[in-house]
Amino acid sequence: MGHLKKDFPPDSPRNKHEKEDCMSEDELTPESTSESTKKPRVLVTGATGFLGQRVIRDLAGSYEIHATHHGGLEPSDNVQPVHWGASSASPEALVALSSPEVLIHLMALARTEACSQQPELAHRLNVEVAGRLAHVCCLRGIPMIFTSTDLVFDGTRGMYVEEDIPVPINTYARTKWEAEQLLTQEFADQPHLLTIFRIGLSYGWGG
Repeated sequence: MGHLKKDFPPDSPRNKHEKEDCMSEDELTPESTSESTKKPRVLVTGATGFLGQRVIRDLAGSYEIHATHHGGLEPSDNVQPVHWGASSASPEALVALSSPEVLIHLMALARTEACSQQPELAHRLNVEVAGRLAHVCCLRGIPMIFTSTDLVFDGTRGMYVEEDIPVPINTYARTKWEAEQLLTQEFADQPHLLTIFRIGLSYGWGG
């Protein structure tokens, strides 16, 4: 099983409550002990990716960020690293541990070649993990922001609009379109809690 690392003291009431409800002892290893701020808490998955680095940099001034990574992220002002291996660790435990007011789900297997070579892994990371996060967000009434891709369209014409029917042409795009449908189903009774962005090419300076 993967491990979650979080900056709450292990014996705090929050950790005791969440451990009893959702996780086993071996899922949780605190990275440090620091006091929580009173700023709104946002959970960002995939925080070490290109987009994730920019998101936490832009939000950290106004929010308490809980940022997932699997190595290479250090604590900083208003940013609490959460060590989380998406391929094996529990999405439900992640949300229970962080108790966010908003979830921004950026983590994905996004390299098209890797997705084509490992379709089962792509499905697990891009569809199943997203669906499980969406389910627990629905149960807790947590707004979820999900990043998809403009590659859900085949590109035979331009100027696509939201109502156009996706025609994904590679494994990565198919997993993202499947995740979109799954999340839309999960939030069917609470559609105001779900936001999906279909992002095109991202570029700019590195984090």
